[in-house]
Amino acid sequence: MIREGKKAVFTDKDRENLSVRKYTDEEVKNNLKEFNRDHNKRRIPLLIVLIILLLIAIFMKSIAFAADIGIVLVCGAIILSEILHRLNRKRIKSRYYIEIIVERKREVEIFYETSATTGPESFKYYPVEGRDSMTNYRCICYISKEQYENAAAGQRIRINVGERI
Repeated sequence: MIREGKKAVFTDKDRENLSVRKYTDEEVKNNLKEFNRDHNKRRIPLLIVLIILLLIAIFMKSIAFAADIGIVLVCGAIILSEILHRLNRKRIKSRYYIEIIVERKREVEIFYETSATTGPESFKYYPVEGRDSMTNYRCICYISKEQYENAAAGQRIRINVGERI
């Protein structure tokens, strides 16, 4: 894989040598169930804070304005969280994956970008050197932060991909 701006993409050599496998229906269901469970861990505290702010706005008139501002901010956070959940859910529903055996972790790569509207932004990429578990093709793969933190030499990591890479 190589980085092109903000994206990590497969090279032509990767496409030829990596073996793409298909998840079973049961594995897809389990992936979605785990993804939804993790999302609920973030969703529930936001809803609790929203309920508390609503109660403060209703019963404590002296600080109702501050509670109203908090309600707007929490509602914005909930909407953003739901949008990201839906976008990431498409990736999780993927039926295809490649399986890499980690040989070593590389240093985290940080990509900086500045735009006129949003100002400076940074994007982190988590590379590992590995080999395909079926073809032994060696390559660099960019994985999620969670996978990177748990990666160790010899560990197998699944990377969800579209039907074709």
